Amino acid sequence: MRSCALVKQGATRSIELRCAGEGTDRVTPNTALLAWLEQQTSKPREEVFSDDQGMDPWREISELVARVCKLLEITAPTFAPETLALTPAPKSDDPESKQPAILASAVLGLFPMANQGLLRDTQAMVEGEPVKGPIESFLKVDVTLDHYR
Repeated sequence: MRSCALVKQGATRSIELRCAGEGTDRVTPNTALLAWLEQQTSKPREEVFSDDQGMDPWREISELVARVCKLLEITAPTFAPETLALTPAPKSDDPESKQPAILASAVLGLFPMANQGLLRDTQAMVEGEPVKGPIESFLKVDVTLDHYR
């Protein structure tokens, strides 16, 4: 989810996260994680609800979480804004961190999305879709790049 952070000063310092945009796609699924889980579990790719207008982000989050839980064969938690309480992520040496789980935690950072197109193309090839575009010249001997210029 794209957000902005506000640092509040005072007796108790805190950080407030707010959505950075209205009416836009607020949730960005980790397609690399989904593809890896599907490959590791040998389960086929399934489409999940995509909210391009940003009207129902909680449904989108809930369906993404449900998909991951289905792939991992674990119970899916319920996410609702009125009951959500963030908890600290467990430390890597905590025995409980070794089991698959969905955590109500946040990770803040800048994560590049440059390879998302490559991932989609690879998924399409794995699913047997016809190869189109410049990649054809790498996979087929009789194709040239001339007609892509």
